[in-house]
Amino acid sequence: MKSQELGGLSSWILWGLGQLVASTLLAQSFGSAEFDARTAILLTPTFHASPVTWSLHEDGRVYFEAIRVASDENGLHITGGAGGSQAIFEGGDPAPDLPGLQMFGPSEWVAVDDGYAFAVRLEGPGVNPDNDIALYAGTLASGPRLIFREGDEVPLLPGSFFDFGATLLRVNHSGTVFFQVQLESGPASTAWMVDSGGDLTLVATGSSTAVRSAALASRGALALVGFFDGAWRVWAGEPGSLATQISEGDAAPGTVAAISELETVSFSGPGRMAVAAALTNGNDALFSDVGGSPRLVEESALLLSDMTSDTIGRLAFKRGTGPGEAVLSEQGGVEPSVLAAVGDPAPGLDPEVEYFSFNGTPIANRFRQVAYAATLAGTGVGAGNDFSLWIYDPFFGDVVVAREGSTIQIAPADTRSLESIVSGFSFVGGSNLQDGVPKSFNQRGEVAFLANFTDGDTAILVAQRQSPDVTVFTDGFESGNLANWSSQVP
Repeated sequence: MKSQELGGLSSWILWGLGQLVASTLLAQSFGSAEFDARTAILLTPTFHASPVTWSLHEDGRVYFEAIRVASDENGLHITGGAGGSQAIFEGGDPAPDLPGLQMFGPSEWVAVDDGYAFAVRLEGPGVNPDNDIALYAGTLASGPRLIFREGDEVPLLPGSFFDFGATLLRVNHSGTVFFQVQLESGPASTAWMVDSGGDLTLVATGSSTAVRSAALASRGALALVGFFDGAWRVWAGEPGSLATQISEGDAAPGTVAAISELETVSFSGPGRMAVAAALTNGNDALFSDVGGSPRLVEESALLLSDMTSDTIGRLAFKRGTGPGEAVLSEQGGVEPSVLAAVGDPAPGLDPEVEYFSFNGTPIANRFRQVAYAATLAGTGVGAGNDFSLWIYDPFFGDVVVAREGSTIQIAPADTRSLESIVSGFSFVGGSNLQDGVPKSFNQRGEVAFLANFTDGDTAILVAQRQSPDVTVFTDGFESGNLANWSSQVP
């Protein structure tokens, strides 16, 4: 088994749940290409191994949705606390603000740092199919608050009633939540609303397909790709007073074409957005600084997809499909550069191993790092070792974080093999880590992923490039938790 080598051995050391890491992690020292990794939580045997979804907190904890084995009930949890995790809620818990009722689910959820929102199914006296859905939002400090219950009259739309659950959920660290909800009665079929600390704001009403993309910033600003006054436009600003930023039919900045279709929007800084669009000349284009001084980042006859922006407008994205697919980023310089392309050798692995395709969305952070997932091909690569997670670093290039098929030492004389790793990037799209959607990569350069082992166990792991100044304290743990892990990527 060969280890990754880029200016030094890229080894991973995985500690147990009691790990405390000093604040020097934030320094992002670039002394080596090594990574630290730890176990956020060993899910099995406490939780079923599937289905599991998750979102990474900026402090390194991980929210996750999983079904508890003992109760066979689903719930939303966050790592840390007694037993390795604490519940935000579990199926069968009392429904806050609805005395005598219980909640089950979630049917949908989102969590960003300290803020979260979730939709649940209600049970109890008086509950029927017309009033059995509720939406909650809150913070880790405050707990959940009721936003609305199906069947209730909409406070800002007399004669209209909430119908079915909320979709297109976005939340920020303070628990402000944006959502789309179907309406019963009244002149409109759908409403888009924001709740901040119990204050409900009506953003817009229209048909259910009137919003293609939405982003909620950490300071509460909102951006939408929406069709509300006869044209598709990017709208942005405070939730109650959105203003047009750019419209379909406008001249496309930096090109000789016009915008034929607005696709997605992401915040790229205070009051500024990144936008993906199709042009009238048949090309795709990506723009940054919309809302300020818009600039063209990339125009291509190839498909441009899965755009993300860091906090100052540098984009990461995918270009092309099939044999021409590549991951590009502005993180390494002024112009977008190719970080990895189909057919390129996979750095640090055997010379015959190459990139075959890229999975999900590349994600950029403020330290010019980009995390992405890739399927590999080549000599010796098969279904058991073809999936991998990578971080591009401007000092070290593309570094593999984890690869399916690698072995991990859990404890002395206890070594397990990764059967598969599941990247969280598949549910993160159009995010600069502040757009209000779940994430698997944060501003500290940590990446969270789900790992399945050949013995049937499943864990959520968090990895970060190693800083030589980090102080780590570890504790021992009873059976069911992982301690003193180490691994090498073959």
